Amino acid sequence: MVDIDNRLLLVEEFKLGRGRPGFPLMMEFAVNPETAPILVSTTRAVAWLNPRDHRIRAASRPVPDEGVFFREVVQAVVDVGVSNQWGNVHPSTKDGVQAAIDYVTSYDITPVQSLRGPRFEAPGVDYARIPIAPWLDNLLIVIPLDREYLGFLLRYGCRGVAVIHNACRGIAVAGGIPTAKP
Repeated sequence: MVDIDNRLLLVEEFKLGRGRPGFPLMMEFAVNPETAPILVSTTRAVAWLNPRDHRIRAASRPVPDEGVFFREVVQAVVDVGVSNQWGNVHPSTKDGVQAAIDYVTSYDITPVQSLRGPRFEAPGVDYARIPIAPWLDNLLIVIPLDREYLGFLLRYGCRGVAVIHNACRGIAVAGGIPTAKP
């Protein structure tokens, strides 16, 4: 289980009414197309989509561990950020951490929060005020303090459906390029 202060997204429990069938296989959500591209859960992974008619669909999938899922989202943001040259991935240095903060705040997203993995190291960075998120491993991320800005993970038991909007503006990374965990 991930500490609530170390979560990447807003996490809500899905409540079913009495006599209702189980968690849906897919859900449709209204979104602002200006927040595209949007990262959504699929039955086995995450995928980047552009909304059609201000709507997006996301599939439910197993999410037994929020941390593993959050790491998968960060990996997807890093991969696309690097390939599309978003400028949201920075080196593991004091200047890299500041560049990550500057990147997110340049979109008028304030206040922001930094989270770091237990193996993140950058000379000259004051770690005392940066919470540890074990699921980040060797990375530091800068994200909005208000997690709703990024999106949500809707959970029902060990399943979940997620919509991550503003990922290209609201997530910056300092540290080694992460590798996907199986």
